[in-house]
Amino acid sequence: MKKPLVFNINKAKVVLYPIKGVRSVEINVLIRCGSWYEKSNELGYFHFLEHMLFHGTKSMPSAEIIMENNKENGFYTNAYTNGNSINLYLSSPDVNFDKAIKTVEEIIFNPLFPQNKIENEINVITQELKSKWDRPETRFFQQINETIFGRNHIYTRDIIGDIDCLKNINSQILHQLHQKYFQPQNMVISIVGNINSPQKVINKLNKTLKAHNNTFKSKLIYPPIKPSSKKQLIYHDKPEQETVYLIWVTQKNQKLSRLNKMSKQTFSYTLGNSVDSLLFKTFRLEYGLVYNIRSYFNNFKNYSTFEISCQIDPSNHQKFFKIFDSKFPDIINQITLEKFNQTIKYTNYQALMSYDSVREISNTIVREAFNYKKIYLPEDYIKLSKKINYPETMIFFKSKLTKKNRYTFIMTPIKPEH
Repeated sequence: MKKPLVFNINKAKVVLYPIKGVRSVEINVLIRCGSWYEKSNELGYFHFLEHMLFHGTKSMPSAEIIMENNKENGFYTNAYTNGNSINLYLSSPDVNFDKAIKTVEEIIFNPLFPQNKIENEINVITQELKSKWDRPETRFFQQINETIFGRNHIYTRDIIGDIDCLKNINSQILHQLHQKYFQPQNMVISIVGNINSPQKVINKLNKTLKAHNNTFKSKLIYPPIKPSSKKQLIYHDKPEQETVYLIWVTQKNQKLSRLNKMSKQTFSYTLGNSVDSLLFKTFRLEYGLVYNIRSYFNNFKNYSTFEISCQIDPSNHQKFFKIFDSKFPDIINQITLEKFNQTIKYTNYQALMSYDSVREISNTIVREAFNYKKIYLPEDYIKLSKKINYPETMIFFKSKLTKKNRYTFIMTPIKPEH
């Protein structure tokens, strides 16, 4: 598998990955801004800005013209916002690649943010926000996040924002945010697919990116998390099923290496995130208590958690926890070296197959370039997997995944007794 071509153009990180034999090209742009960058009176501003990128540019002055341009040229384009980035991507037939680059340039660098469309968009996003918070699981997850991270931590923020903050937004505010953050030095750009002449692409990007100044480098400060001393939450809401989340804070204020992440993800996959996971065999096949049960290893910049989630019938609550508490240490002990290596082999095959899709390759490469100095391809991760230390991984999780360290979160339809 060939290595991607990596360039620095006016401090923007640009990655090209030519693929012969396909008829599409995917352009992916990540900008270092998002809900974690917002001040307390700006909650939702970056998500709102992302919506407004598609409401007109200098050469395509309305959403309707942008949509017509996409339809005329066979483009699919979209964007999303998260805590640390805005991601805009466009899929194009290879024959319209030049027009695709021009379209992305227009949306990224020349949005209009028309004031007459902002009120409508405030109404749209307010409805999106209300619909989201009308769901019981949203309210439940917020309780979980505030317990694990601490109230008002950036990780607890709703990316969509706050209704009162959104009421104050206007075209001037959006232009100021855009000019401050949408600069080449805050961008990672990947182009994947049928690129006939990489040098021509670089020449085009040189012309585009060097036309814009770098006056502000976005920098994100990650505050330490402050897990609550209270380790159990029973949340009463409307669902018929009982939702269970068991969470362990495994590391705080520590950045993990790629190898460290891989070893912990391998453990998680073996325990509860594969087609033959040990949790699934125990709680579904042996006891019939769940339809599905999963485990996840979550890693952010300065913390990591391990979680197990499932839904159960409320009448099975006591039975589930009695079995879990008695059997969980034994289930962990069933993760033998043989099973661990089977998981590594399986996930390596899955990684190789992920490079069958232009869009999947583009998404992977742009995130690799965003998060790391060096881009790893599947072969690189396969080589790295040979360094995973099974004994160290097992010792780590056996010391962390104890009942004493566990946070228990339950959303139940049963009302508290008075």
